[in-house]
Amino acid sequence: MFKRAAIAIIGICLAAMPGWSQESRGTVLGRVTDSSGLVVPDATVQISNIATGVTVKGSANGEGNFFFSFLIPGTYQIIAEKTGFKRFQRDGIEVHVNDRLEVNIPLQLGVVSDTVTVTEEAPLLDTTSASVGRVVDSKEVRELPMNHGDPDNLIRLSGGVAFTDSPSKDQPWQMLNTAYAMAGQKSSTNEFTLDGASNTLHDVARGSVAEAWTPTGDSVAEFKVQTATFDASTGQTQGAVVNVSLKSGTNQFHGTAYWAKPVPKN
Repeated sequence: MFKRAAIAIIGICLAAMPGWSQESRGTVLGRVTDSSGLVVPDATVQISNIATGVTVKGSANGEGNFFFSFLIPGTYQIIAEKTGFKRFQRDGIEVHVNDRLEVNIPLQLGVVSDTVTVTEEAPLLDTTSASVGRVVDSKEVRELPMNHGDPDNLIRLSGGVAFTDSPSKDQPWQMLNTAYAMAGQKSSTNEFTLDGASNTLHDVARGSVAEAWTPTGDSVAEFKVQTATFDASTGQTQGAVVNVSLKSGTNQFHGTAYWAKPVPKN
């Protein structure tokens, strides 16, 4: 009896599909130093989301390093303080889907009541990853035209992407409307995630995969099309990875309206 039960449990485990996912939120990390490049330990560091007003407070460790994770895509501000140094403030930090940005903070000698504000610097780069791909940001999602409000149309903004199925299927209500060949891989082999959770439909009969559910364009904040060099959180298909992040709301009222022109009768 015990042997049969053990065999059944092993069979269930082997038959289960792996629960892969990809983190859709971003990370900001860095080091606090003084004007000579020496680390400044135990400085108070906080990061704030400009749209929502949410502030996460922390501090640098003994080596001057700080780390903020699970940040939703958006624009952020970082403030650092330490007794004997001027207050540091950096605005306009753009965090996108699955970003891992390095923001180093140079403190200047002075009093905390004085503030050094950094507003314009070179765009931050993800120096911790060698992945190849493109982020379709919130401005592109908001302003570029999408056929029938289907955000998947914008996947084509990435290099090496082509829709290979019938044009009649390139619509949001079609289940298999994501037949995109990417980076030399055949179509219908791409992985889709939604806020980090799997959104991939496996068609065993056809030997292909597709997006299980397509969100409306107005609900999408941005997404990342990753065509090569995946990390350990992805990789159950040989194609690209499309990681969609949904909007989380802001402190301001806003909304959209969609009107479809009726087809005239003959």
